[in-house]
Amino acid sequence: MKLSVIIPNLHSPVLDQTLAALATQTWPREQMDVVVVGPDRYGYTARFPFVVHLDPPAAKGASAARNVGIRATEGEVVVFLDADGVPRPDWLARYAAWFSNSGVSVVGGGVTWRWDEPYWTVCDNVSRFYAMAASAPPGERPNLPTLNLAVRRSALEQVGLFNEGFFARIGEDTELCARLRRAGNRVHFDPSIVVEHRQARATFRVVWNTAWQQGYHSLKVDSAYADDAGFPRLLRHPLALRLASPAIAAAVTLNIFRQRPAFRRHPVWPGVYLAKLAWCWGAAERLRIKD
Repeated sequence: MKLSVIIPNLHSPVLDQTLAALATQTWPREQMDVVVVGPDRYGYTARFPFVVHLDPPAAKGASAARNVGIRATEGEVVVFLDADGVPRPDWLARYAAWFSNSGVSVVGGGVTWRWDEPYWTVCDNVSRFYAMAASAPPGERPNLPTLNLAVRRSALEQVGLFNEGFFARIGEDTELCARLRRAGNRVHFDPSIVVEHRQARATFRVVWNTAWQQGYHSLKVDSAYADDAGFPRLLRHPLALRLASPAIAAAVTLNIFRQRPAFRRHPVWPGVYLAKLAWCWGAAERLRIKD
């Protein structure tokens, strides 16, 4: 079985760490290919001969870059990884074990991060990835991020590739998972397939703006997907959502630390609360504009 690893890139300063981790995978090199799509000002791709680097002018945004990578490869399984993700040595081998079952089409793995990173970096990671942390229980999920996701190529061909309308690099993975589920594919989560997220959002302003954008572009407030996402109808009015935002942000934050007791050792709940508040305000603004 051949696994094709697709990495969209925009001058990631840690891409060398990502590629070094792929160079030490326990999965045989001849049964994997790695394609990086996008500009690489640091020249990291040239240091790894097994990596194919593509930078077509038309590949604008992560969705377009991933689609270029999919079309340039032939692996039976397409594995998506971000340019700031560092997989463990057994990453591909664990994916291969899942896909040895012909009935499996979509699998995502767990995410870890360093707790000694800057405060706002940790807050961002907890806020975004608590549900798919490596300490989370396995099972089915409605959607999983392309930071650590594998899809059988035949399933992609059935539902179509990434929607390239998501220029903000937000929401394209959720939308793809929604189409895969609607086509009858189960989305499996295995926390033992681990990628460490090494991003650089280290200020309140950046974390707030990112969370706001995530809320604004979230499919939870899109009429085509809100019912699937279980978003309450009462909150699909911009004023209602904005008024309820403090309570929603508090409830979600409390739930995160209730579900993950190990997180309580780290005093990041105020930052997580603010990130969730920003998400709500971004979603409310999207609803206001739609009205």
